[in-house]
Formats: sequence, C-alpha cells, structure tokens
Amino acid sequence: MMAQSIGDMSNDDWNTFIGRFTDLLMDFDIAGSVGNYSLYTALHGEYDKAKTDAKDGTLDIEKALLGAMLLDGECIAGVRKCLPRFRQQSHRTIYNAICALNDNGEPADQVTVSEELSARGQLNDVGGAATIASLVGEMATSVNAEYHAKILATLISRTVEA
Repeated sequence: MMAQSIGDMSNDDWNTFIGRFTDLLMDFDIAGSVGNYSLYTALHGEYDKAKTDAKDGTLDIEKALLGAMLLDGECIAGVRKCLPRFRQQSHRTIYNAICALNDNGEPADQVTVSEELSARGQLNDVGGAATIASLVGEMATSVNAEYHAKILATLISRTVEA
C-alpha cells in the first residue's frame, strides 16, 4: 500500500524512495550539490519536518486522553491497555499520577491528581493546577478514549522508530 503523505512513510520506505530517486537523477546526470547542500539532504530535511509535524500532533491527542481520564475514571483501564507511555514528559508525569491513584482505588479527577502531584512535588513541573484543569476541557467525552489511545500508541511508535 502506498503512503498517502511523506509523514506516513517509514524510514525504510523513505530511504528506498530517496535511493531510487537519486539513482534516477544520477542516470540523467543532474544530481549533485550546491556547496554542502545536496538534493538528498534537501529531501531528507523535508522528511524530518514532516516527522516533527507528526510529533506535534501527538501532543493534542495526549492532552485529550488525559482530559478523558480525568473526566471518566472508567476509561483509564482501556487507555492503559493500549498506551504504555506518553511522549511529552509533563504528560507522562500526569499519566503516572492518574495511574497511581487508580491503582490505589482512588478517584483520578482534576482535584485528586493535582493533590497527588503536589504531594510528589511535581505539580509545578507540569504547569500547576491550571494545567490539570485545562486538560478536562480538551475532551468533551471519554467514549472513544481507548480508540484514541491506540492511535496515539501508533504515532508514538512511529516517531520512536524514526
């Protein structure tokens, strides 16, 4: 199956494409470089930008999932099943606090998570109680949280492989 955009291509697919494209250009004697800037480097730079943009998209999904877990403790188990970790450190810290509360049979909402992070000395590290409260507004419902967690896990695995 052909990738729909540069960001969807794996490193192996991209390297194969670049290798074939460069070979084609060399066959026509038009490959080369200007200073230290080669066609290969230029094309790889575009791929790196696409990968960075894909990473940035994960942050919105991470926020939405954290918001869903704060809204509805029933979705925590499903998210945990699909998603072992978050990409952004502050999100991992919040996620770990949510999971710890859940493991102890305690509710994980914006108040209890803020208190848990404060007790750990990590509340300021994640942006304070206002950041925790803002996460609740990131997701209107937790209905599809497990599905969103699967999407996020796939995106994170792609960026880790890259």
